[in-house]
Amino acid sequence: MVKKNLNIYLVPTSITIRNAMQIIEKNSIKCLIVIDSNNTLLGTLTDGDITVSYTHSDAADEEDSLG
Repeated sequence: MVKKNLNIYLVPTSITIRNAMQIIEKNSIKCLIVIDSNNTLLGTLTDGDITVSYTHSDAADEEDSLG
């Protein structure tokens, strides 16, 4: 069984969309887990979520953060 470092999946709400995309691509993963400063689960962000937001919005800004 291959063990993965689960910390690569955890991101804060302050992460930018660009940085989230870089983490997804670098680690060949499909989903990130968004947490707050208390490590409380706030939600997930998938590569599909990012793609849909860019294809359905002219206002999407790569420098916007999740929080």
